[in-house]
Amino acid sequence: MRGGSVERYGVALLTGGWLLSLTAQAFSSDLSPGLLLGLIDVGVLVGLIRLSWKSPHPWPAFACGFQSLAVAAGFARWIDPDLNLQVHLALLAVAGYGAVLARTLGAWSRARG
Repeated sequence: MRGGSVERYGVALLTGGWLLSLTAQAFSSDLSPGLLLGLIDVGVLVGLIRLSWKSPHPWPAFACGFQSLAVAAGFARWIDPDLNLQVHLALLAVAGYGAVLARTLGAWSRARG
C-alpha cells in the first residue's frame, strides 16, 4: 500500500519466501525442514541483493543483513545437528522479523519523503 516499486518487489519477495517456507514445513512435517529451508533463504537473499544493488533506498541493505542471519542459522543447524531447536527457531524469527521491519520502515520513509 505504501512505497514504490522497490518496496512492492520487496514485499513480493519476502512474502513468497515465507509462503515457500510454510509449504516446506507442511510437506516435511517439521518446523525446520533443513536443506529446503536453507535454499529458500538463499534464494530470498539473492533477490534482496539484486534489489539492493539497484535501489536508491537503504532498507534493502538492512534486509540483506537480516536475511544473511537466516542463512547463517541454516548453516549453524548443518554444522551442529544437536543445536537446540528453540535457539535455531529464535534466530530464524529474529532474522525474518528484522527483514520485515526493514522493509516496513523503508516503505514508511518512502511514503513520507
